[in-house]
Amino acid sequence: MLLERLDSSRSLQSQPLTIAVPILAHLVGVLAVPAPADVLSTATIAAGHVETFERDWLAVEGPTPRSQLTTAIQLAEERSEAPTSDLAVDGDLHCAQVLAAKRAPWLIVDPVLLRGDREYDFARVLWDRLDELSKDSEIIAAFDAFVDAAQVPAQRARCWVVLRSMSYLLWGIPHGLTSDPPKCRRLLDLFC
Repeated sequence: MLLERLDSSRSLQSQPLTIAVPILAHLVGVLAVPAPADVLSTATIAAGHVETFERDWLAVEGPTPRSQLTTAIQLAEERSEAPTSDLAVDGDLHCAQVLAAKRAPWLIVDPVLLRGDREYDFARVLWDRLDELSKDSEIIAAFDAFVDAAQVPAQRARCWVVLRSMSYLLWGIPHGLTSDPPKCRRLLDLFC
């Protein structure tokens, strides 16, 4: 076990998104090391969405237009069938889990290890700080900044914003969340 002292009083949450997004994109690349074969893959997660999205959407009385559900299912099929990498993905990356350090300026704590598409994590970053982005153009700018800095395909990143937003929306409503579902809807309205 490696123990390292980090500065818990300084998280990436304290940085403006224009600074945080390129740092997160860099860290996504740093984490992209070979992951064990038995680690849950993003393709498997997408396949699960194909099976559950419609059922869960109906269970909460269709919280989005049906066209968004259809798009999300199509994108889930696409990501479940596409070749995926065997590289590590954080699985729960957001600014509050990136702390200032000595060995490197910023280090990630508390990852949920997955393997596959590096783009998986960015939706969480967006909805976590969506209140700071009042205009759709600001959301698109943050998305583009992540895609450019991480050097990932924009279409695949868009897929994961839609899939993660739909998944979290359909989980959050029956679990009584009140502030995050509207953020997920906003992302779905923009990226679907």
